[in-house]
Amino acid sequence: MEEVDGAVFSYEVNSVKPEPEIYEALMKKYQLNPTECVFLDDNRGNIIAANKLGMATIHFHTKSQAEEELRSLGVE
Repeated sequence: MEEVDGAVFSYEVNSVKPEPEIYEALMKKYQLNPTECVFLDDNRGNIIAANKLGMATIHFHTKSQAEEELRSLGVE
């Protein structure tokens, strides 16, 4: 869980969370299916937006809580 495979920067797509366009830009850039993604964030509004697009979500509070929830979703 130490690595990140990619990113989308708000200045590149002229959109910020929780606007759906920034999530959609990520999906398009990496050819992702939102139903196969897990979105983690500490901001409830961003979680709601990602969930509306079909992503599984984790509202981040602590590292151990996030790791436990990722494992429960089958992410190792």
